[in-house]
Amino acid sequence: MTQQKNPNGMKMTNKELTELNDCLSKFAYLRGFLPSQDDQRLFKSFSSAPPQNEYLNIARWYNHVQTYDDVERSIWPDKSSNIVKEETAPKKDRVGEDSTKMTTQKRFAEMFGHLHFHEVGQNDTTEGYVRTENTERLLREHVKAVGGKVVTRFPPEPNGILHIGHAKAINIDFGLAKARGGICYLRLDDTNPEKEEERFVQEIVDMVNWLGYSPYKITHSSDYFDQLFSWALTLIRKNLAYICHQSTDEMRGFNPPPSPWRDRPMEESLRLFQAMKNGAFDEGQATLRLKITLEDSKQDPVAYRVKYLPHHRTGDKWCIYPTYDYTHCLCDSLENVTHSLCTKEFQARRSSYYWLCNALDIYCPVQWEFARLNVNYTVVSKRKLLKLIQAGIVDDWDDPRLFTLTALRRRGVPSETVNKFIAHLGLTVAQSSIDPAMFDAFLRDYLNVTAPRTMAVLEPLRLRITNYRELGFIPAKSTLRVKQFPSSINESTDEWEIAFDEFVYIEQADFREVAEKSYRRLTLEQPVGLRHVNLAVKIDKVERDEHGNPIELVVTANPVSSECKPKAFIHWVARPVLCEVRLYDKLFIHKNPEDPAEVPGGFLTDINPNSLHVLSNAMVDESIIRTIRPLDRFQFERNGFFCLDPNDSRSSEKKFVFNRIVSLPVKTPLQKAVTSAAERALDIVGNASRVRLQDLRDNPGARTVGRQVRAKGHNQSGHTIGELQHASKPPLGWVWGDYYKPWQRSFDGDRRFNGDINLRREYIPISLVELQRLIDLGWLDTSRLVDIAAICATKLLEQKFKPELRQFGIHLTDEGEEIFSTPINLEVQWTSCTAIAAIERAGGRIRTAYYDTESLKAMSDAEKWFRTGKPIPRRKHPPYSLMEYYMDPDHRGYLANPEDIETSRVRLADIVGYTLVTGPPPFENEQKRPDQVFLGLEPGQLVSLEDEKVFEPTHPTLVEYYRGEEQQIADTIR
Repeated sequence: MTQQKNPNGMKMTNKELTELNDCLSKFAYLRGFLPSQDDQRLFKSFSSAPPQNEYLNIARWYNHVQTYDDVERSIWPDKSSNIVKEETAPKKDRVGEDSTKMTTQKRFAEMFGHLHFHEVGQNDTTEGYVRTENTERLLREHVKAVGGKVVTRFPPEPNGILHIGHAKAINIDFGLAKARGGICYLRLDDTNPEKEEERFVQEIVDMVNWLGYSPYKITHSSDYFDQLFSWALTLIRKNLAYICHQSTDEMRGFNPPPSPWRDRPMEESLRLFQAMKNGAFDEGQATLRLKITLEDSKQDPVAYRVKYLPHHRTGDKWCIYPTYDYTHCLCDSLENVTHSLCTKEFQARRSSYYWLCNALDIYCPVQWEFARLNVNYTVVSKRKLLKLIQAGIVDDWDDPRLFTLTALRRRGVPSETVNKFIAHLGLTVAQSSIDPAMFDAFLRDYLNVTAPRTMAVLEPLRLRITNYRELGFIPAKSTLRVKQFPSSINESTDEWEIAFDEFVYIEQADFREVAEKSYRRLTLEQPVGLRHVNLAVKIDKVERDEHGNPIELVVTANPVSSECKPKAFIHWVARPVLCEVRLYDKLFIHKNPEDPAEVPGGFLTDINPNSLHVLSNAMVDESIIRTIRPLDRFQFERNGFFCLDPNDSRSSEKKFVFNRIVSLPVKTPLQKAVTSAAERALDIVGNASRVRLQDLRDNPGARTVGRQVRAKGHNQSGHTIGELQHASKPPLGWVWGDYYKPWQRSFDGDRRFNGDINLRREYIPISLVELQRLIDLGWLDTSRLVDIAAICATKLLEQKFKPELRQFGIHLTDEGEEIFSTPINLEVQWTSCTAIAAIERAGGRIRTAYYDTESLKAMSDAEKWFRTGKPIPRRKHPPYSLMEYYMDPDHRGYLANPEDIETSRVRLADIVGYTLVTGPPPFENEQKRPDQVFLGLEPGQLVSLEDEKVFEPTHPTLVEYYRGEEQQIADTIR
């Protein structure tokens, strides 16, 4: 091959192709091991795949890139773009609010990375799409009309406020269009005048803009009422629609019989439809129904119904209004929508969507469905939200306890956090419910680097410093300059100028007259430090009211020093501004307030009486008041994140009102009961003796270095010295001296540090947060055993887990234990007591199991293993150094006695404080034997994916080799 010519006429010589082939022999992509826009541009320059026998590496690269569609390739970073610069920028350019912002391309990559949408004009290549004799012509006209660009729409009904579920739809509709260089309509589906209001229209527009999106055009379904009516007449003339007099109750139910008026003459239906339009029928007396192809449990959908209500845009012009089923697809066609994205409950209506467009012989878009976003401990139904408002349980649609978008904004939630949370959840078809704690975690991550710190006292108690002047302070004038952010969080140099006076206010909870031993703050005998001012105060006298309650503490302050070092420091305010603080919590008590099994009395009986706590006499430092604006966010030190309420802004008679956005993270009882491995390791290292480089001696087994000429001052003898040790550091577990002995230190309660260095294997960490996300996305089947093979199949460990590099499986970490809530049958290689408790508290089972390298290779990519024609390996038993771990019931070892494991489960539940799920053990048939690698398959079997057959070993030697391992393990255990 002398040249490779692309469609644009560019040519590559043999020399250039050879150089490219050599380059790709070393790297997976042009720029290394990650794809970029250079790969996208080069891929498009080829008109066909290069021959494999001439340019093997180019062919391999080409075939791999070809597996991605244009959408996925379009989001690959450009090496000269801002995306790469952002990733490689110095820390000071990436801290603060800018660091938390995600580009649309990044959000799109996280949401749509694993999906393959059809290309514009290729509607007929999608599953279930119905072709007609005019499809090809209509698609050509459609592509010409849109210019080959993606067109989407976001079609809410203006009968209420948008909620967080709509935020997902907004990100998907607008995000897909923007990522592919297309446009997105905001179409108000105003076909029901009964509940729609003009004020909701403006709220919807505001919320779309708040999330950072601008619609290409704002349209209304009512814009097309005349065309929709004309098409209804066409359907009647084609005998594809008829007037029906069945009531709503008669049309309800599972698989109802066809309407008795289904075969009504076309002329009669035309006459009656005109009569409907002219007001001849009462509401409910007549409807226009579509005569679709009836399927199992399907019935003819209603296209028009009578409603004698004025429309907020058309007034009294119409007394018949089209339904969603009729309007939705036709408006999509009129606006040349390429991807009609909707939630999964509309999947059953896809057939009628396609039928209606084809019946009218107009362009038919493609409907794509995704799972709706459900949130625990709340309701989002507009009807139910309206009941909450009418019952006076919440103030309005923007009550901060709700999950409407206006409520989230008023609470102080940044729009970028909502977008990032939606992107994190991804786009799936599996229904799932999200715990608010997961959303709160995203909030904290964002606010931690964007909300400036300040001090506020929610329940104040006054301190009078008797020696204030002696310390050099001037009453009513002394101030301190305090940074708004810790340097480790944000390198901003902004500062507050805060007052420090003779009278300061602290939290009532920071003082106790009688305190237990663990209490570290202010008591009658124990001083406490004041943050930022470097003073420790000690009580001289307690002033009380008529009821004996403390109202003022008279104290003496002294500079903090080695002789006067308090156990704790607390926040305070001086010369404060009085304000009101509102602490919000979950609105409902139960996880699923709409579930009759959980709440038999209905969701209105499940209201949390402590969902709102108002503190009317809170105090905030005056420094933030000078420039504060509604919705400004702050971290009140030690209290949480707050924002200024935009609805109750200060007037001459009102206080400032602050809403709590989210609390600071607190340790759960589970975290307090079980000390993390990280803390134990820090304690070990912190108390270990130090080893200096000059104290190092030859490492046992170190390679001897011969004499050679070196720079002046270096030892030239033929033995090793400290600087030539591996990595210039001693391996953990050894110290050097006259004798080489294992590090003499006892690590009680943690068998990982039992002095055997063989225990220190490498495991790939997976947190409970990541595990919960895989479950929520529907990528893990929780009805089956979830082992390393199942997790590898999700591609979560792609490019991470490499058994050939002596990585021995998965280490389940306890990050996210407070939000993990799904019963699961899990098998990992290493974990902690905290993670075990989280799994079992959720009703699941967990065990730790050992796999040798060959078994892990098979499990890391089962399909690849089977296609190589290799038999399933026999699973080896663990080495002696690991045997104790995997026989320990506290570690849920797979070699432990099952009765001992049950006893350990009960003991851990009592220690941590949760109720253990009772009854027969779940997943009892979903456990592997100690010799099995794959559940349901035996060692030595050959799996043929092409023939879908499993072949058994027959030779006696092979049978003995593959079937004898279980007995060997049993013998070893004994």
